[in-house]
Amino acid sequence: SMGDDRETLKVINNFAIRLISLPTKNELAWFVAREVVGQLGFEDCVVYFYDDQKNVLRQIAAIGEEKNPTDNEIRNPLEIAMGQGITGHVAQFQQPALINELTEDRRYIPDNGPARSEICVPLVADGQLYGVIDSESPVSHHFTAAHLETLTTVAAMASAKLKLLEQDSSLEMAERLLAAENQTLKALHTAETANRAKS
Repeated sequence: SMGDDRETLKVINNFAIRLISLPTKNELAWFVAREVVGQLGFEDCVVYFYDDQKNVLRQIAAIGEEKNPTDNEIRNPLEIAMGQGITGHVAQFQQPALINELTEDRRYIPDNGPARSEICVPLVADGQLYGVIDSESPVSHHFTAAHLETLTTVAAMASAKLKLLEQDSSLEMAERLLAAENQTLKALHTAETANRAKS
């Protein structure tokens, strides 16, 4: 059960505080799986990131015996094509899904262990897709509107941070390019000055 609203609030508050200092996308993914979703009473969680070069969702972080035997290691990380399976659908349409009975859903792609119900929310900021958060249960009709609301909040927070991290890295790249350009210009200038001195 989702149990205590106060417990949920505590986990979300802790996430909000830690969110600021999480330095990389990878660390964010593991933090979300382990310290957020895992602490909210979900027994299973996989965080997928969207790779826009390959147009696939890739499993980045997970909790659950099958998927995450040790540390920050994920066993048999799946890649799921956009639109494929439930996770691929959620990513493609950027709409969450709550499935009460997986045996009745043709989109379902089994990964590890028997699952009967599933909840999946997209990681989206300003219309930009970053991935999905997915959780399965061996019990049908396991997930509730409260689960969905909580997971949607977590996803919104994580997506905002993913967007910032992406902006940071493109800013860094721009700065590096600018620095390289300056070096080249300096070298050219030095060469031209030397040539002029010679002639």
